[in-house]
Amino acid sequence: MSRRPFLGVMATAGLGLAARPREAAAAFPLVEIAPGVFAHQGAQEDFSAANEGGIANLALILGKER
Repeated sequence: MSRRPFLGVMATAGLGLAARPREAAAAFPLVEIAPGVFAHQGAQEDFSAANEGGIANLALILGKER
């Protein structure tokens, strides 16, 4: 995937997270699995109204390269 579409997808995902209540951000634990590499492990269950579909695994990498 080229850089521009990737950044567009990430920006859209970020807007979706920003639109959620602030309490949701506090309940979104990230674990540093290596220096500068963070992950969130989603629930091991099917989509449902109870979990609002929040079963995804996410990861992000922080770095100095642009």
